[in-house]
Amino acid sequence: MTDGAATRVRRGNIHGAALFSILASGRSMTLLRLLVAYQVMWDFLDSASESALAGEEIGRLQLHTALVDAFEPALPMRDYYLHDAREGDAGYLCKLVRACRQHCLALDSFERVRPFLVVDATRAGVRAVNHDSRPAPREAKLREWVARELPDEHEASWFELAAAAGASLSIFALLALAADADAADEELHRLHRIYWPWASTLATMHWQSLEDARNPCARRTTTANAVARGPALADLP
Repeated sequence: MTDGAATRVRRGNIHGAALFSILASGRSMTLLRLLVAYQVMWDFLDSASESALAGEEIGRLQLHTALVDAFEPALPMRDYYLHDAREGDAGYLCKLVRACRQHCLALDSFERVRPFLVVDATRAGVRAVNHDSRPAPREAKLREWVARELPDEHEASWFELAAAAGASLSIFALLALAADADAADEELHRLHRIYWPWASTLATMHWQSLEDARNPCARRTTTANAVARGPALADLP
């Protein structure tokens, strides 16, 4: 994918994230800014993980802890480049985390929604594993990750769960709910059941199909491709 095409894709990602602001009961510029900031951070981590910037898997995993820290304003931020020999990004990632924290604290129901956000943002760390460029080790690591992190999720297959964990849909929907002062616990649980795992799996399938259409010669064997191609690729019985 060319730089221009990548820029258009990321702009589309930001527009998609911003669209979730209409789910809130009232217009909220704070929510809109939060959605945009979090998507910018998501895309930055995606690019950093796919490049040499993040180094080995341990470095990619450490980078992705920023997704969780954005929803933990009471805790100190971690050193996102702890396992990277390079000098980092001149504080860019930390600024994004601070911006997300600031906006989160301004949402009426953030504390009620925060535990769900932390869970889903932690799951999103699977993206660091999925960026391993070697197909066979990547699949083995993803299977191990699902067995360790989602041991009770038996309805879906391992690749469907890994694909769902790497999507951001549930996070954005939860943030929209956090903007409502009267968000009920029942509504929170219902919303999360809607987005996890099937809507999130579908989102990853759709994204991968678009990626394959844009660049058919650079098709990768990722969890998204496993879902898109069906159980045969995943070597299921």
